[in-house]
Amino acid sequence: MKKQFIFVVILFGSIVFKANSQTGIFYSTDKDISNSLINFIYQDKRNYLWIGTEDGLNKFDGIKFTVYKNDPNDTTSLKNNYVRCLFEDSQNRFWVGCINGLQQFDRKTNKFEEVQLFSSTNNRIYPHIISIIEAKDGSIWISTSGEGVLKMSKNNDKIFQTASYINSKLPTPHLTFIFQDSSEKFWIGTANFGLYLYDASTDQMHSFSIQNQKIGSNEISVITEDKDKNIFVGTLSGGLYQFDRKNFSFIPIKDNAGYESLTIKSLFFDNEQNRLLVGTDGQGLRELNYKTHQLENIQINSSPFDFSKTKVHSILRDNAGNLWFGLFQKGVFLVRNNPYQFNYIGHKSYSQNLNLIGTSCIASVFKDKNNTLWIGTDNDGLFQLRNDTKKSIHYAHTNHPRSVPNTVSAIVELGNGEMWLGSFSLGLALFDKHTGHCTYYNNIPPHIQSNNWSIKINCLIKDNQDNLWIGTHGGGLYVFDTSSRTYIKHYGSNAISNEWICSLFMDKKGRIWVGTYKGYSIIDTKNSRIQNNVASELSNAVIYTISCDKTGNMWIGTTEGLYVLDGKNGTLLGKYTTEDGLPNNVICGIVEDDQQNIWLSTHNGLSKYNTRENIFINYYNSDGLQGNEFSRGAFYKNSSDEIYFGGINGITFFNPSQIKEKREELQLFLIALNIGDKTVFCNNKNKKDKPQRFISDLDTIYLDYKDNIFNLEFSTFDFGIPEQISYRYQMEGFNNNEWIHTEPGVNKIHFTNIDYGKHKLRVAASVHDTSSPIKELTIIISPPWYLSWQAMSAYVLLFLLVAYGVTKYIFDRIKYRNELIRRQHIEEINEAKLQYFTNISHDIRTPMSLIISPLEKLMASENDTQKQYTYQIMYRNANRILRLMNQLMDIRKIEKGQMMMKFQETDMVGFIEDLMKTFEHIAQKRHIDLKFIHEDPKLNAWIDMNNFDKVMMNVLSNAFKFTPDDGIITVKMKSVYNAKKDEFHTKNYLEIVVSDSGTGIDEEDTEKIFERFYQSENNYMGKNAGTGVGLHLSRSIMNLLHGTIVARNKKEEKGAEFIIRLPLGKEHLSSKEINTSSATKESVETIIEQPISLYEQPNPVPENKIKPKTKFQVLIVEDDDEIRNYLKNELSSYFKVEEATNGKEAWKMIHEKRPDLIISDIMMPEMDGIMLCKKIKSNVEVNHIPVILLTAKSTVSDKAEGLDVGADAYIVKPFNIDLLIKQSMNLIENRNRIEIKPLENKEIKDILTPTPLQSADQQLLEKVVKLINENISDPDLSVEFLAENIGISRVHLYRKLKELTNQSPSDFIKTIRIKQAAVQLANQKVQVSEVAYSVGFSNLSHFSNSFKEYYGISPTEYAEKYRDKSHPNIQN
Repeated sequence: MKKQFIFVVILFGSIVFKANSQTGIFYSTDKDISNSLINFIYQDKRNYLWIGTEDGLNKFDGIKFTVYKNDPNDTTSLKNNYVRCLFEDSQNRFWVGCINGLQQFDRKTNKFEEVQLFSSTNNRIYPHIISIIEAKDGSIWISTSGEGVLKMSKNNDKIFQTASYINSKLPTPHLTFIFQDSSEKFWIGTANFGLYLYDASTDQMHSFSIQNQKIGSNEISVITEDKDKNIFVGTLSGGLYQFDRKNFSFIPIKDNAGYESLTIKSLFFDNEQNRLLVGTDGQGLRELNYKTHQLENIQINSSPFDFSKTKVHSILRDNAGNLWFGLFQKGVFLVRNNPYQFNYIGHKSYSQNLNLIGTSCIASVFKDKNNTLWIGTDNDGLFQLRNDTKKSIHYAHTNHPRSVPNTVSAIVELGNGEMWLGSFSLGLALFDKHTGHCTYYNNIPPHIQSNNWSIKINCLIKDNQDNLWIGTHGGGLYVFDTSSRTYIKHYGSNAISNEWICSLFMDKKGRIWVGTYKGYSIIDTKNSRIQNNVASELSNAVIYTISCDKTGNMWIGTTEGLYVLDGKNGTLLGKYTTEDGLPNNVICGIVEDDQQNIWLSTHNGLSKYNTRENIFINYYNSDGLQGNEFSRGAFYKNSSDEIYFGGINGITFFNPSQIKEKREELQLFLIALNIGDKTVFCNNKNKKDKPQRFISDLDTIYLDYKDNIFNLEFSTFDFGIPEQISYRYQMEGFNNNEWIHTEPGVNKIHFTNIDYGKHKLRVAASVHDTSSPIKELTIIISPPWYLSWQAMSAYVLLFLLVAYGVTKYIFDRIKYRNELIRRQHIEEINEAKLQYFTNISHDIRTPMSLIISPLEKLMASENDTQKQYTYQIMYRNANRILRLMNQLMDIRKIEKGQMMMKFQETDMVGFIEDLMKTFEHIAQKRHIDLKFIHEDPKLNAWIDMNNFDKVMMNVLSNAFKFTPDDGIITVKMKSVYNAKKDEFHTKNYLEIVVSDSGTGIDEEDTEKIFERFYQSENNYMGKNAGTGVGLHLSRSIMNLLHGTIVARNKKEEKGAEFIIRLPLGKEHLSSKEINTSSATKESVETIIEQPISLYEQPNPVPENKIKPKTKFQVLIVEDDDEIRNYLKNELSSYFKVEEATNGKEAWKMIHEKRPDLIISDIMMPEMDGIMLCKKIKSNVEVNHIPVILLTAKSTVSDKAEGLDVGADAYIVKPFNIDLLIKQSMNLIENRNRIEIKPLENKEIKDILTPTPLQSADQQLLEKVVKLINENISDPDLSVEFLAENIGISRVHLYRKLKELTNQSPSDFIKTIRIKQAAVQLANQKVQVSEVAYSVGFSNLSHFSNSFKEYYGISPTEYAEKYRDKSHPNIQN
């Protein structure tokens, strides 16, 4: 009979890239690179891969290729499409060598810049650049074809010059390579003249050529050095040579494939695997066997073509460990790095010769006693692999009745070597290893099962008696006796949980575990017992696989996760799903390794469960697996701890001890910003004075508002698995801050219509469960110019200006209207007031005449001094009222236009001298220096004497009002000719300046004082307070006199001055204004009013000592002499009267005299009555003294203010003297009736050392004083402290102390501190600061002010006054 199987044998070459390099990637000109004529492959420091070809330069970022070519119209483009070599030096300069020159590539601008090359005669040259290196000293060297060796200028990296001192020693300028070895010697290869060694330290050149028999070929192509410092030289006609240092020559290295003259184009020493790779020109890839010292062929399993005939012109291992091969006339081939050491058998290799097990899904895996691997497939029969997977035999299903099943779902080998197969389609079969035939056993006796259905086997195991347990797909569980070849038992739904059986397992006790589509069953054949779903949690689970670990626990894989059961009692110990770290919930196989790790195959990769650390480590297709999806039940572990898992793309097998757990983290880089069709590689919009930065270095991207549609490109530079890497990103404020995922292999993130402003972008790369750190980018999109901050600022400013303008206009209108209304109202009031005053003036003049005339007779006939004094007061004030009436009537006449000026020429010197004589007496009495200064002895001017006299009288009267005693009043007069227009309205004028040494005028009042009825609120005027009529009348008259009057403060001195200017001549007068009648000096004198009665005080009454009726002492505080004298005269009969002219003087007298009553005016200089009353009532020593405020201020608010500061009575002028006397008597008597005077009782006279008192109030006071004395030095002594230590509330303490001492607790503490200080100052010679700190004052200034306020003098003055003197009361 013919053998019905296919026998396939595959023999490998000498060296095979291990099966773990399962797949490769081939990049060709079809859709990737610009040209297949590969010259050079290079990876720069930014991880980009560069491929130099004969038709363009290619840059690869892991996703796409960017091609650079020459553009004749762009000087920044590639110089020539023929790129020969590439190099990046230690200063990050990227050099590009072309056939006609050298360039530098600027990655920030994505542009090329030409480097100038010069010959030894300083001529520009454009040589063919062959190789570029950086010497140990940092200098850049290049070898050329035609110009020899060139070296970079030390001063300019844009200029190279030929190294004539080297080229002169070479036989040809046509070089092929330059290389510096570890000893810093330069090796220079030529095209036809051999190899040269240049020693820079000695400036010697050594040659190696056929002629001197030191090397077997003169066609040098490449030079390299391994880690042991061996120098290797590749040639185009003599193969590979190694430098023999001992003989100072090169020895050839043989090729075991029989090639005598390999054409070597590239050498690469692989430091990672410590091997030398040799690329040839048409003979494929070789590796140096250091043991045999021969070159051996390397077969690339995953190559899509016969690698033995390729032209390997460049070799590179990238930073991720992937190998790159530049294959001339083909393209670039990448061999992925597999750091996890997973091995692969399957169809994913490009090479059809390496397809050992077909393309079908793996259904079962088994290794027999002879170490032969048997692989059952789904619909492709059975495969046998011998001798470590180097050959395979395929047993296919044919039409022959004894051929193997097409689907082999289970394989079992008995102890006698028999191999049994379980098939889903053909049932149970005995496989003959020698013939490849099968014997099928599918006849089931009726007593076992009445319905002889076809057996669809899912799983198959043997027990300790070599009986086969057969799990079927819907037919239940069968037991087959292999010795009798009969079925002996059947378990249906009446016995086990379900007839759809997925897995079988026999534990250490010989029990059979049956995994079904509805839970599991345990069959104990020894005890004839069946248990179903002991762990009820699994009663509805679809169980794919069951296993037992070394501790006896059962591991059950289901479609819903992994379960662990206690092997003794079957209870559930735990459940694991994807939430716990599993890559997928469908568990296809479970195997425990020798380190007690549990390996799981799933529908999404493999997982290793580390039982010690309770973690899952997952592995995926990208890690070297056959794929991510594995087959149910297709797993096996051999005696050497090697594990096999089958899946849809083949078999993954490995030794668990060689699989590393640590997974390398992905690194994420931003590689491009695309705006429309423009790609941006740098961003420097906001930093014009800063150097540009490459796009990968940016953490902030600035965009114009027009560029708000853009995309960002990212890369991990993991070239082995770019198609599996996906990216997720989150933009703050977009999509509810959710993470958005890209499809695997898509590295672009698109943004459209992003609003202007600052945006935070977070991006991360991931492949399966491995991720990169989250990269944060700030994207700032500038607003359109009309929304920029400058524009917004302008808008806000404009709005504010408009708003301000509108508001100001509105308020100005309102203000103007209100001002008009106010002025109109004032005018109406003034008019009404003036009308009223004018009306009553007429009525008052007659009564006043009847008062003044009789008074004059009485004054002339009365000899009684007291009465004479009273008459003078009456006469003086009656004249003041009459003068005011006259002024009011004059103002009324002016406003009605009834006052006509009659000008006549007058000697102004004589006029003013006569006028000033009326003030001589009061000036002498008040010791005021009254001066009249004039340049001309006689000066005529045209004036109305009757009215100008009123102006001068008002001005001089004001000067005397505000000039203090011993002051100065000066009248200056001068004539001015040819004056400027801005000085006066005529060129010639007369100027009179009246100045005083008084308090001056507030700047804001210099014009207001001329307003009708205006009285300044800022300056105290006291008894001299005006009516607001005189100066207004003066200006009105001056206007009629064609003159001016203004007021101002003196610049360098204290005081004010009034400037009066009158025109000289009479050209400005009309004929009606000129008085034709003559005026004599006498008539002038009669016109001038006598002011003596207005400003001169009455002669004082000679003092007659009157014995008062009481012993009480009254202090009168009044700045008006007449009222003060009047009060004194009236009160002297009842009290001892003391006088003070202001509050400051009175305060001093109060401390010295301690009066029983104080009667005070409010409006006074130095210190007013309100302040005086406040100081009295706040001082514990004198606050018991009654105070009566006697004032002309009569409003309700004035009365409230006086009573608020503690005044005992408030009497408004005019007053009744009898009532004042009675009220004074009552206040004094009421004060004397108070039982306890604050701090004045005899019992507590000395408050510092209180004596025990009987009453509860006095006991409380004693406790308070004691506590204060004990803690007097503590500056933080407070009311709370007193209340807490005495045991009463703070409110109660306050109320009691206020009642007993008329002081608050804080004022009481302060009083005791000051009194203690007074004792120390009087008794001890100590510094004031020491005393202050000892009594609890932390601020020396505060202490001094408080002390002076209490005693009226400073602490220093007090100490000088009372130290070492007898002062029993210490100024109590």
